[in-house]
Amino acid sequence: MLTTALIFSILTCKGQNDQSDQVEFAGDSEIDVWGSYEIDGMQITFNDEGGEYGSDVAGVYEFKATETSIIFSVVDDPVYGRSILTDGNWSKPGEEEE
Repeated sequence: MLTTALIFSILTCKGQNDQSDQVEFAGDSEIDVWGSYEIDGMQITFNDEGGEYGSDVAGVYEFKATETSIIFSVVDDPVYGRSILTDGNWSKPGEEEE
């Protein structure tokens, strides 16, 4: 699952390219996927660069950010695990939107 830190770092980096990301799955002490992302307007492309669950295929999503959450919608991501875990509404812990 994508970490909350990654999701909300996106909020502060809109318009910047070649940002790094790390993904750690719950209950696991190791980083399972790492890579970079690029933001173009309201689209983000995730590029895995390593890790046990990394892929050589990029995933493209549209996103909408608010003060407390970010919503991802799949544009093109053939990687089932990444697309099923990323798609949807992500909120900061303890700050759910109504």
